[in-house]
Amino acid sequence: TLRGASFSGNKAALPSKPCLTCGLAMSWRRRWANKWAEVKYCSDACRRNKLRVAELRALVIVLGDQLD
Repeated sequence: TLRGASFSGNKAALPSKPCLTCGLAMSWRRRWANKWAEVKYCSDACRRNKLRVAELRALVIVLGDQLD
């Protein structure tokens, strides 16, 4: 975690990772310091919509196989 690291004010140097639902990059936040590895979604809305996105991705895979 970055909790013990010194932060010099350069936000570009903070780690980031994509949201599993929308794909937007999430930047590290101090409140996520202890659970950064567990953070998967950028917002409550993305957390609520995770099943819908998974269903749509599965549908795209099935439809893509049918087109071949």
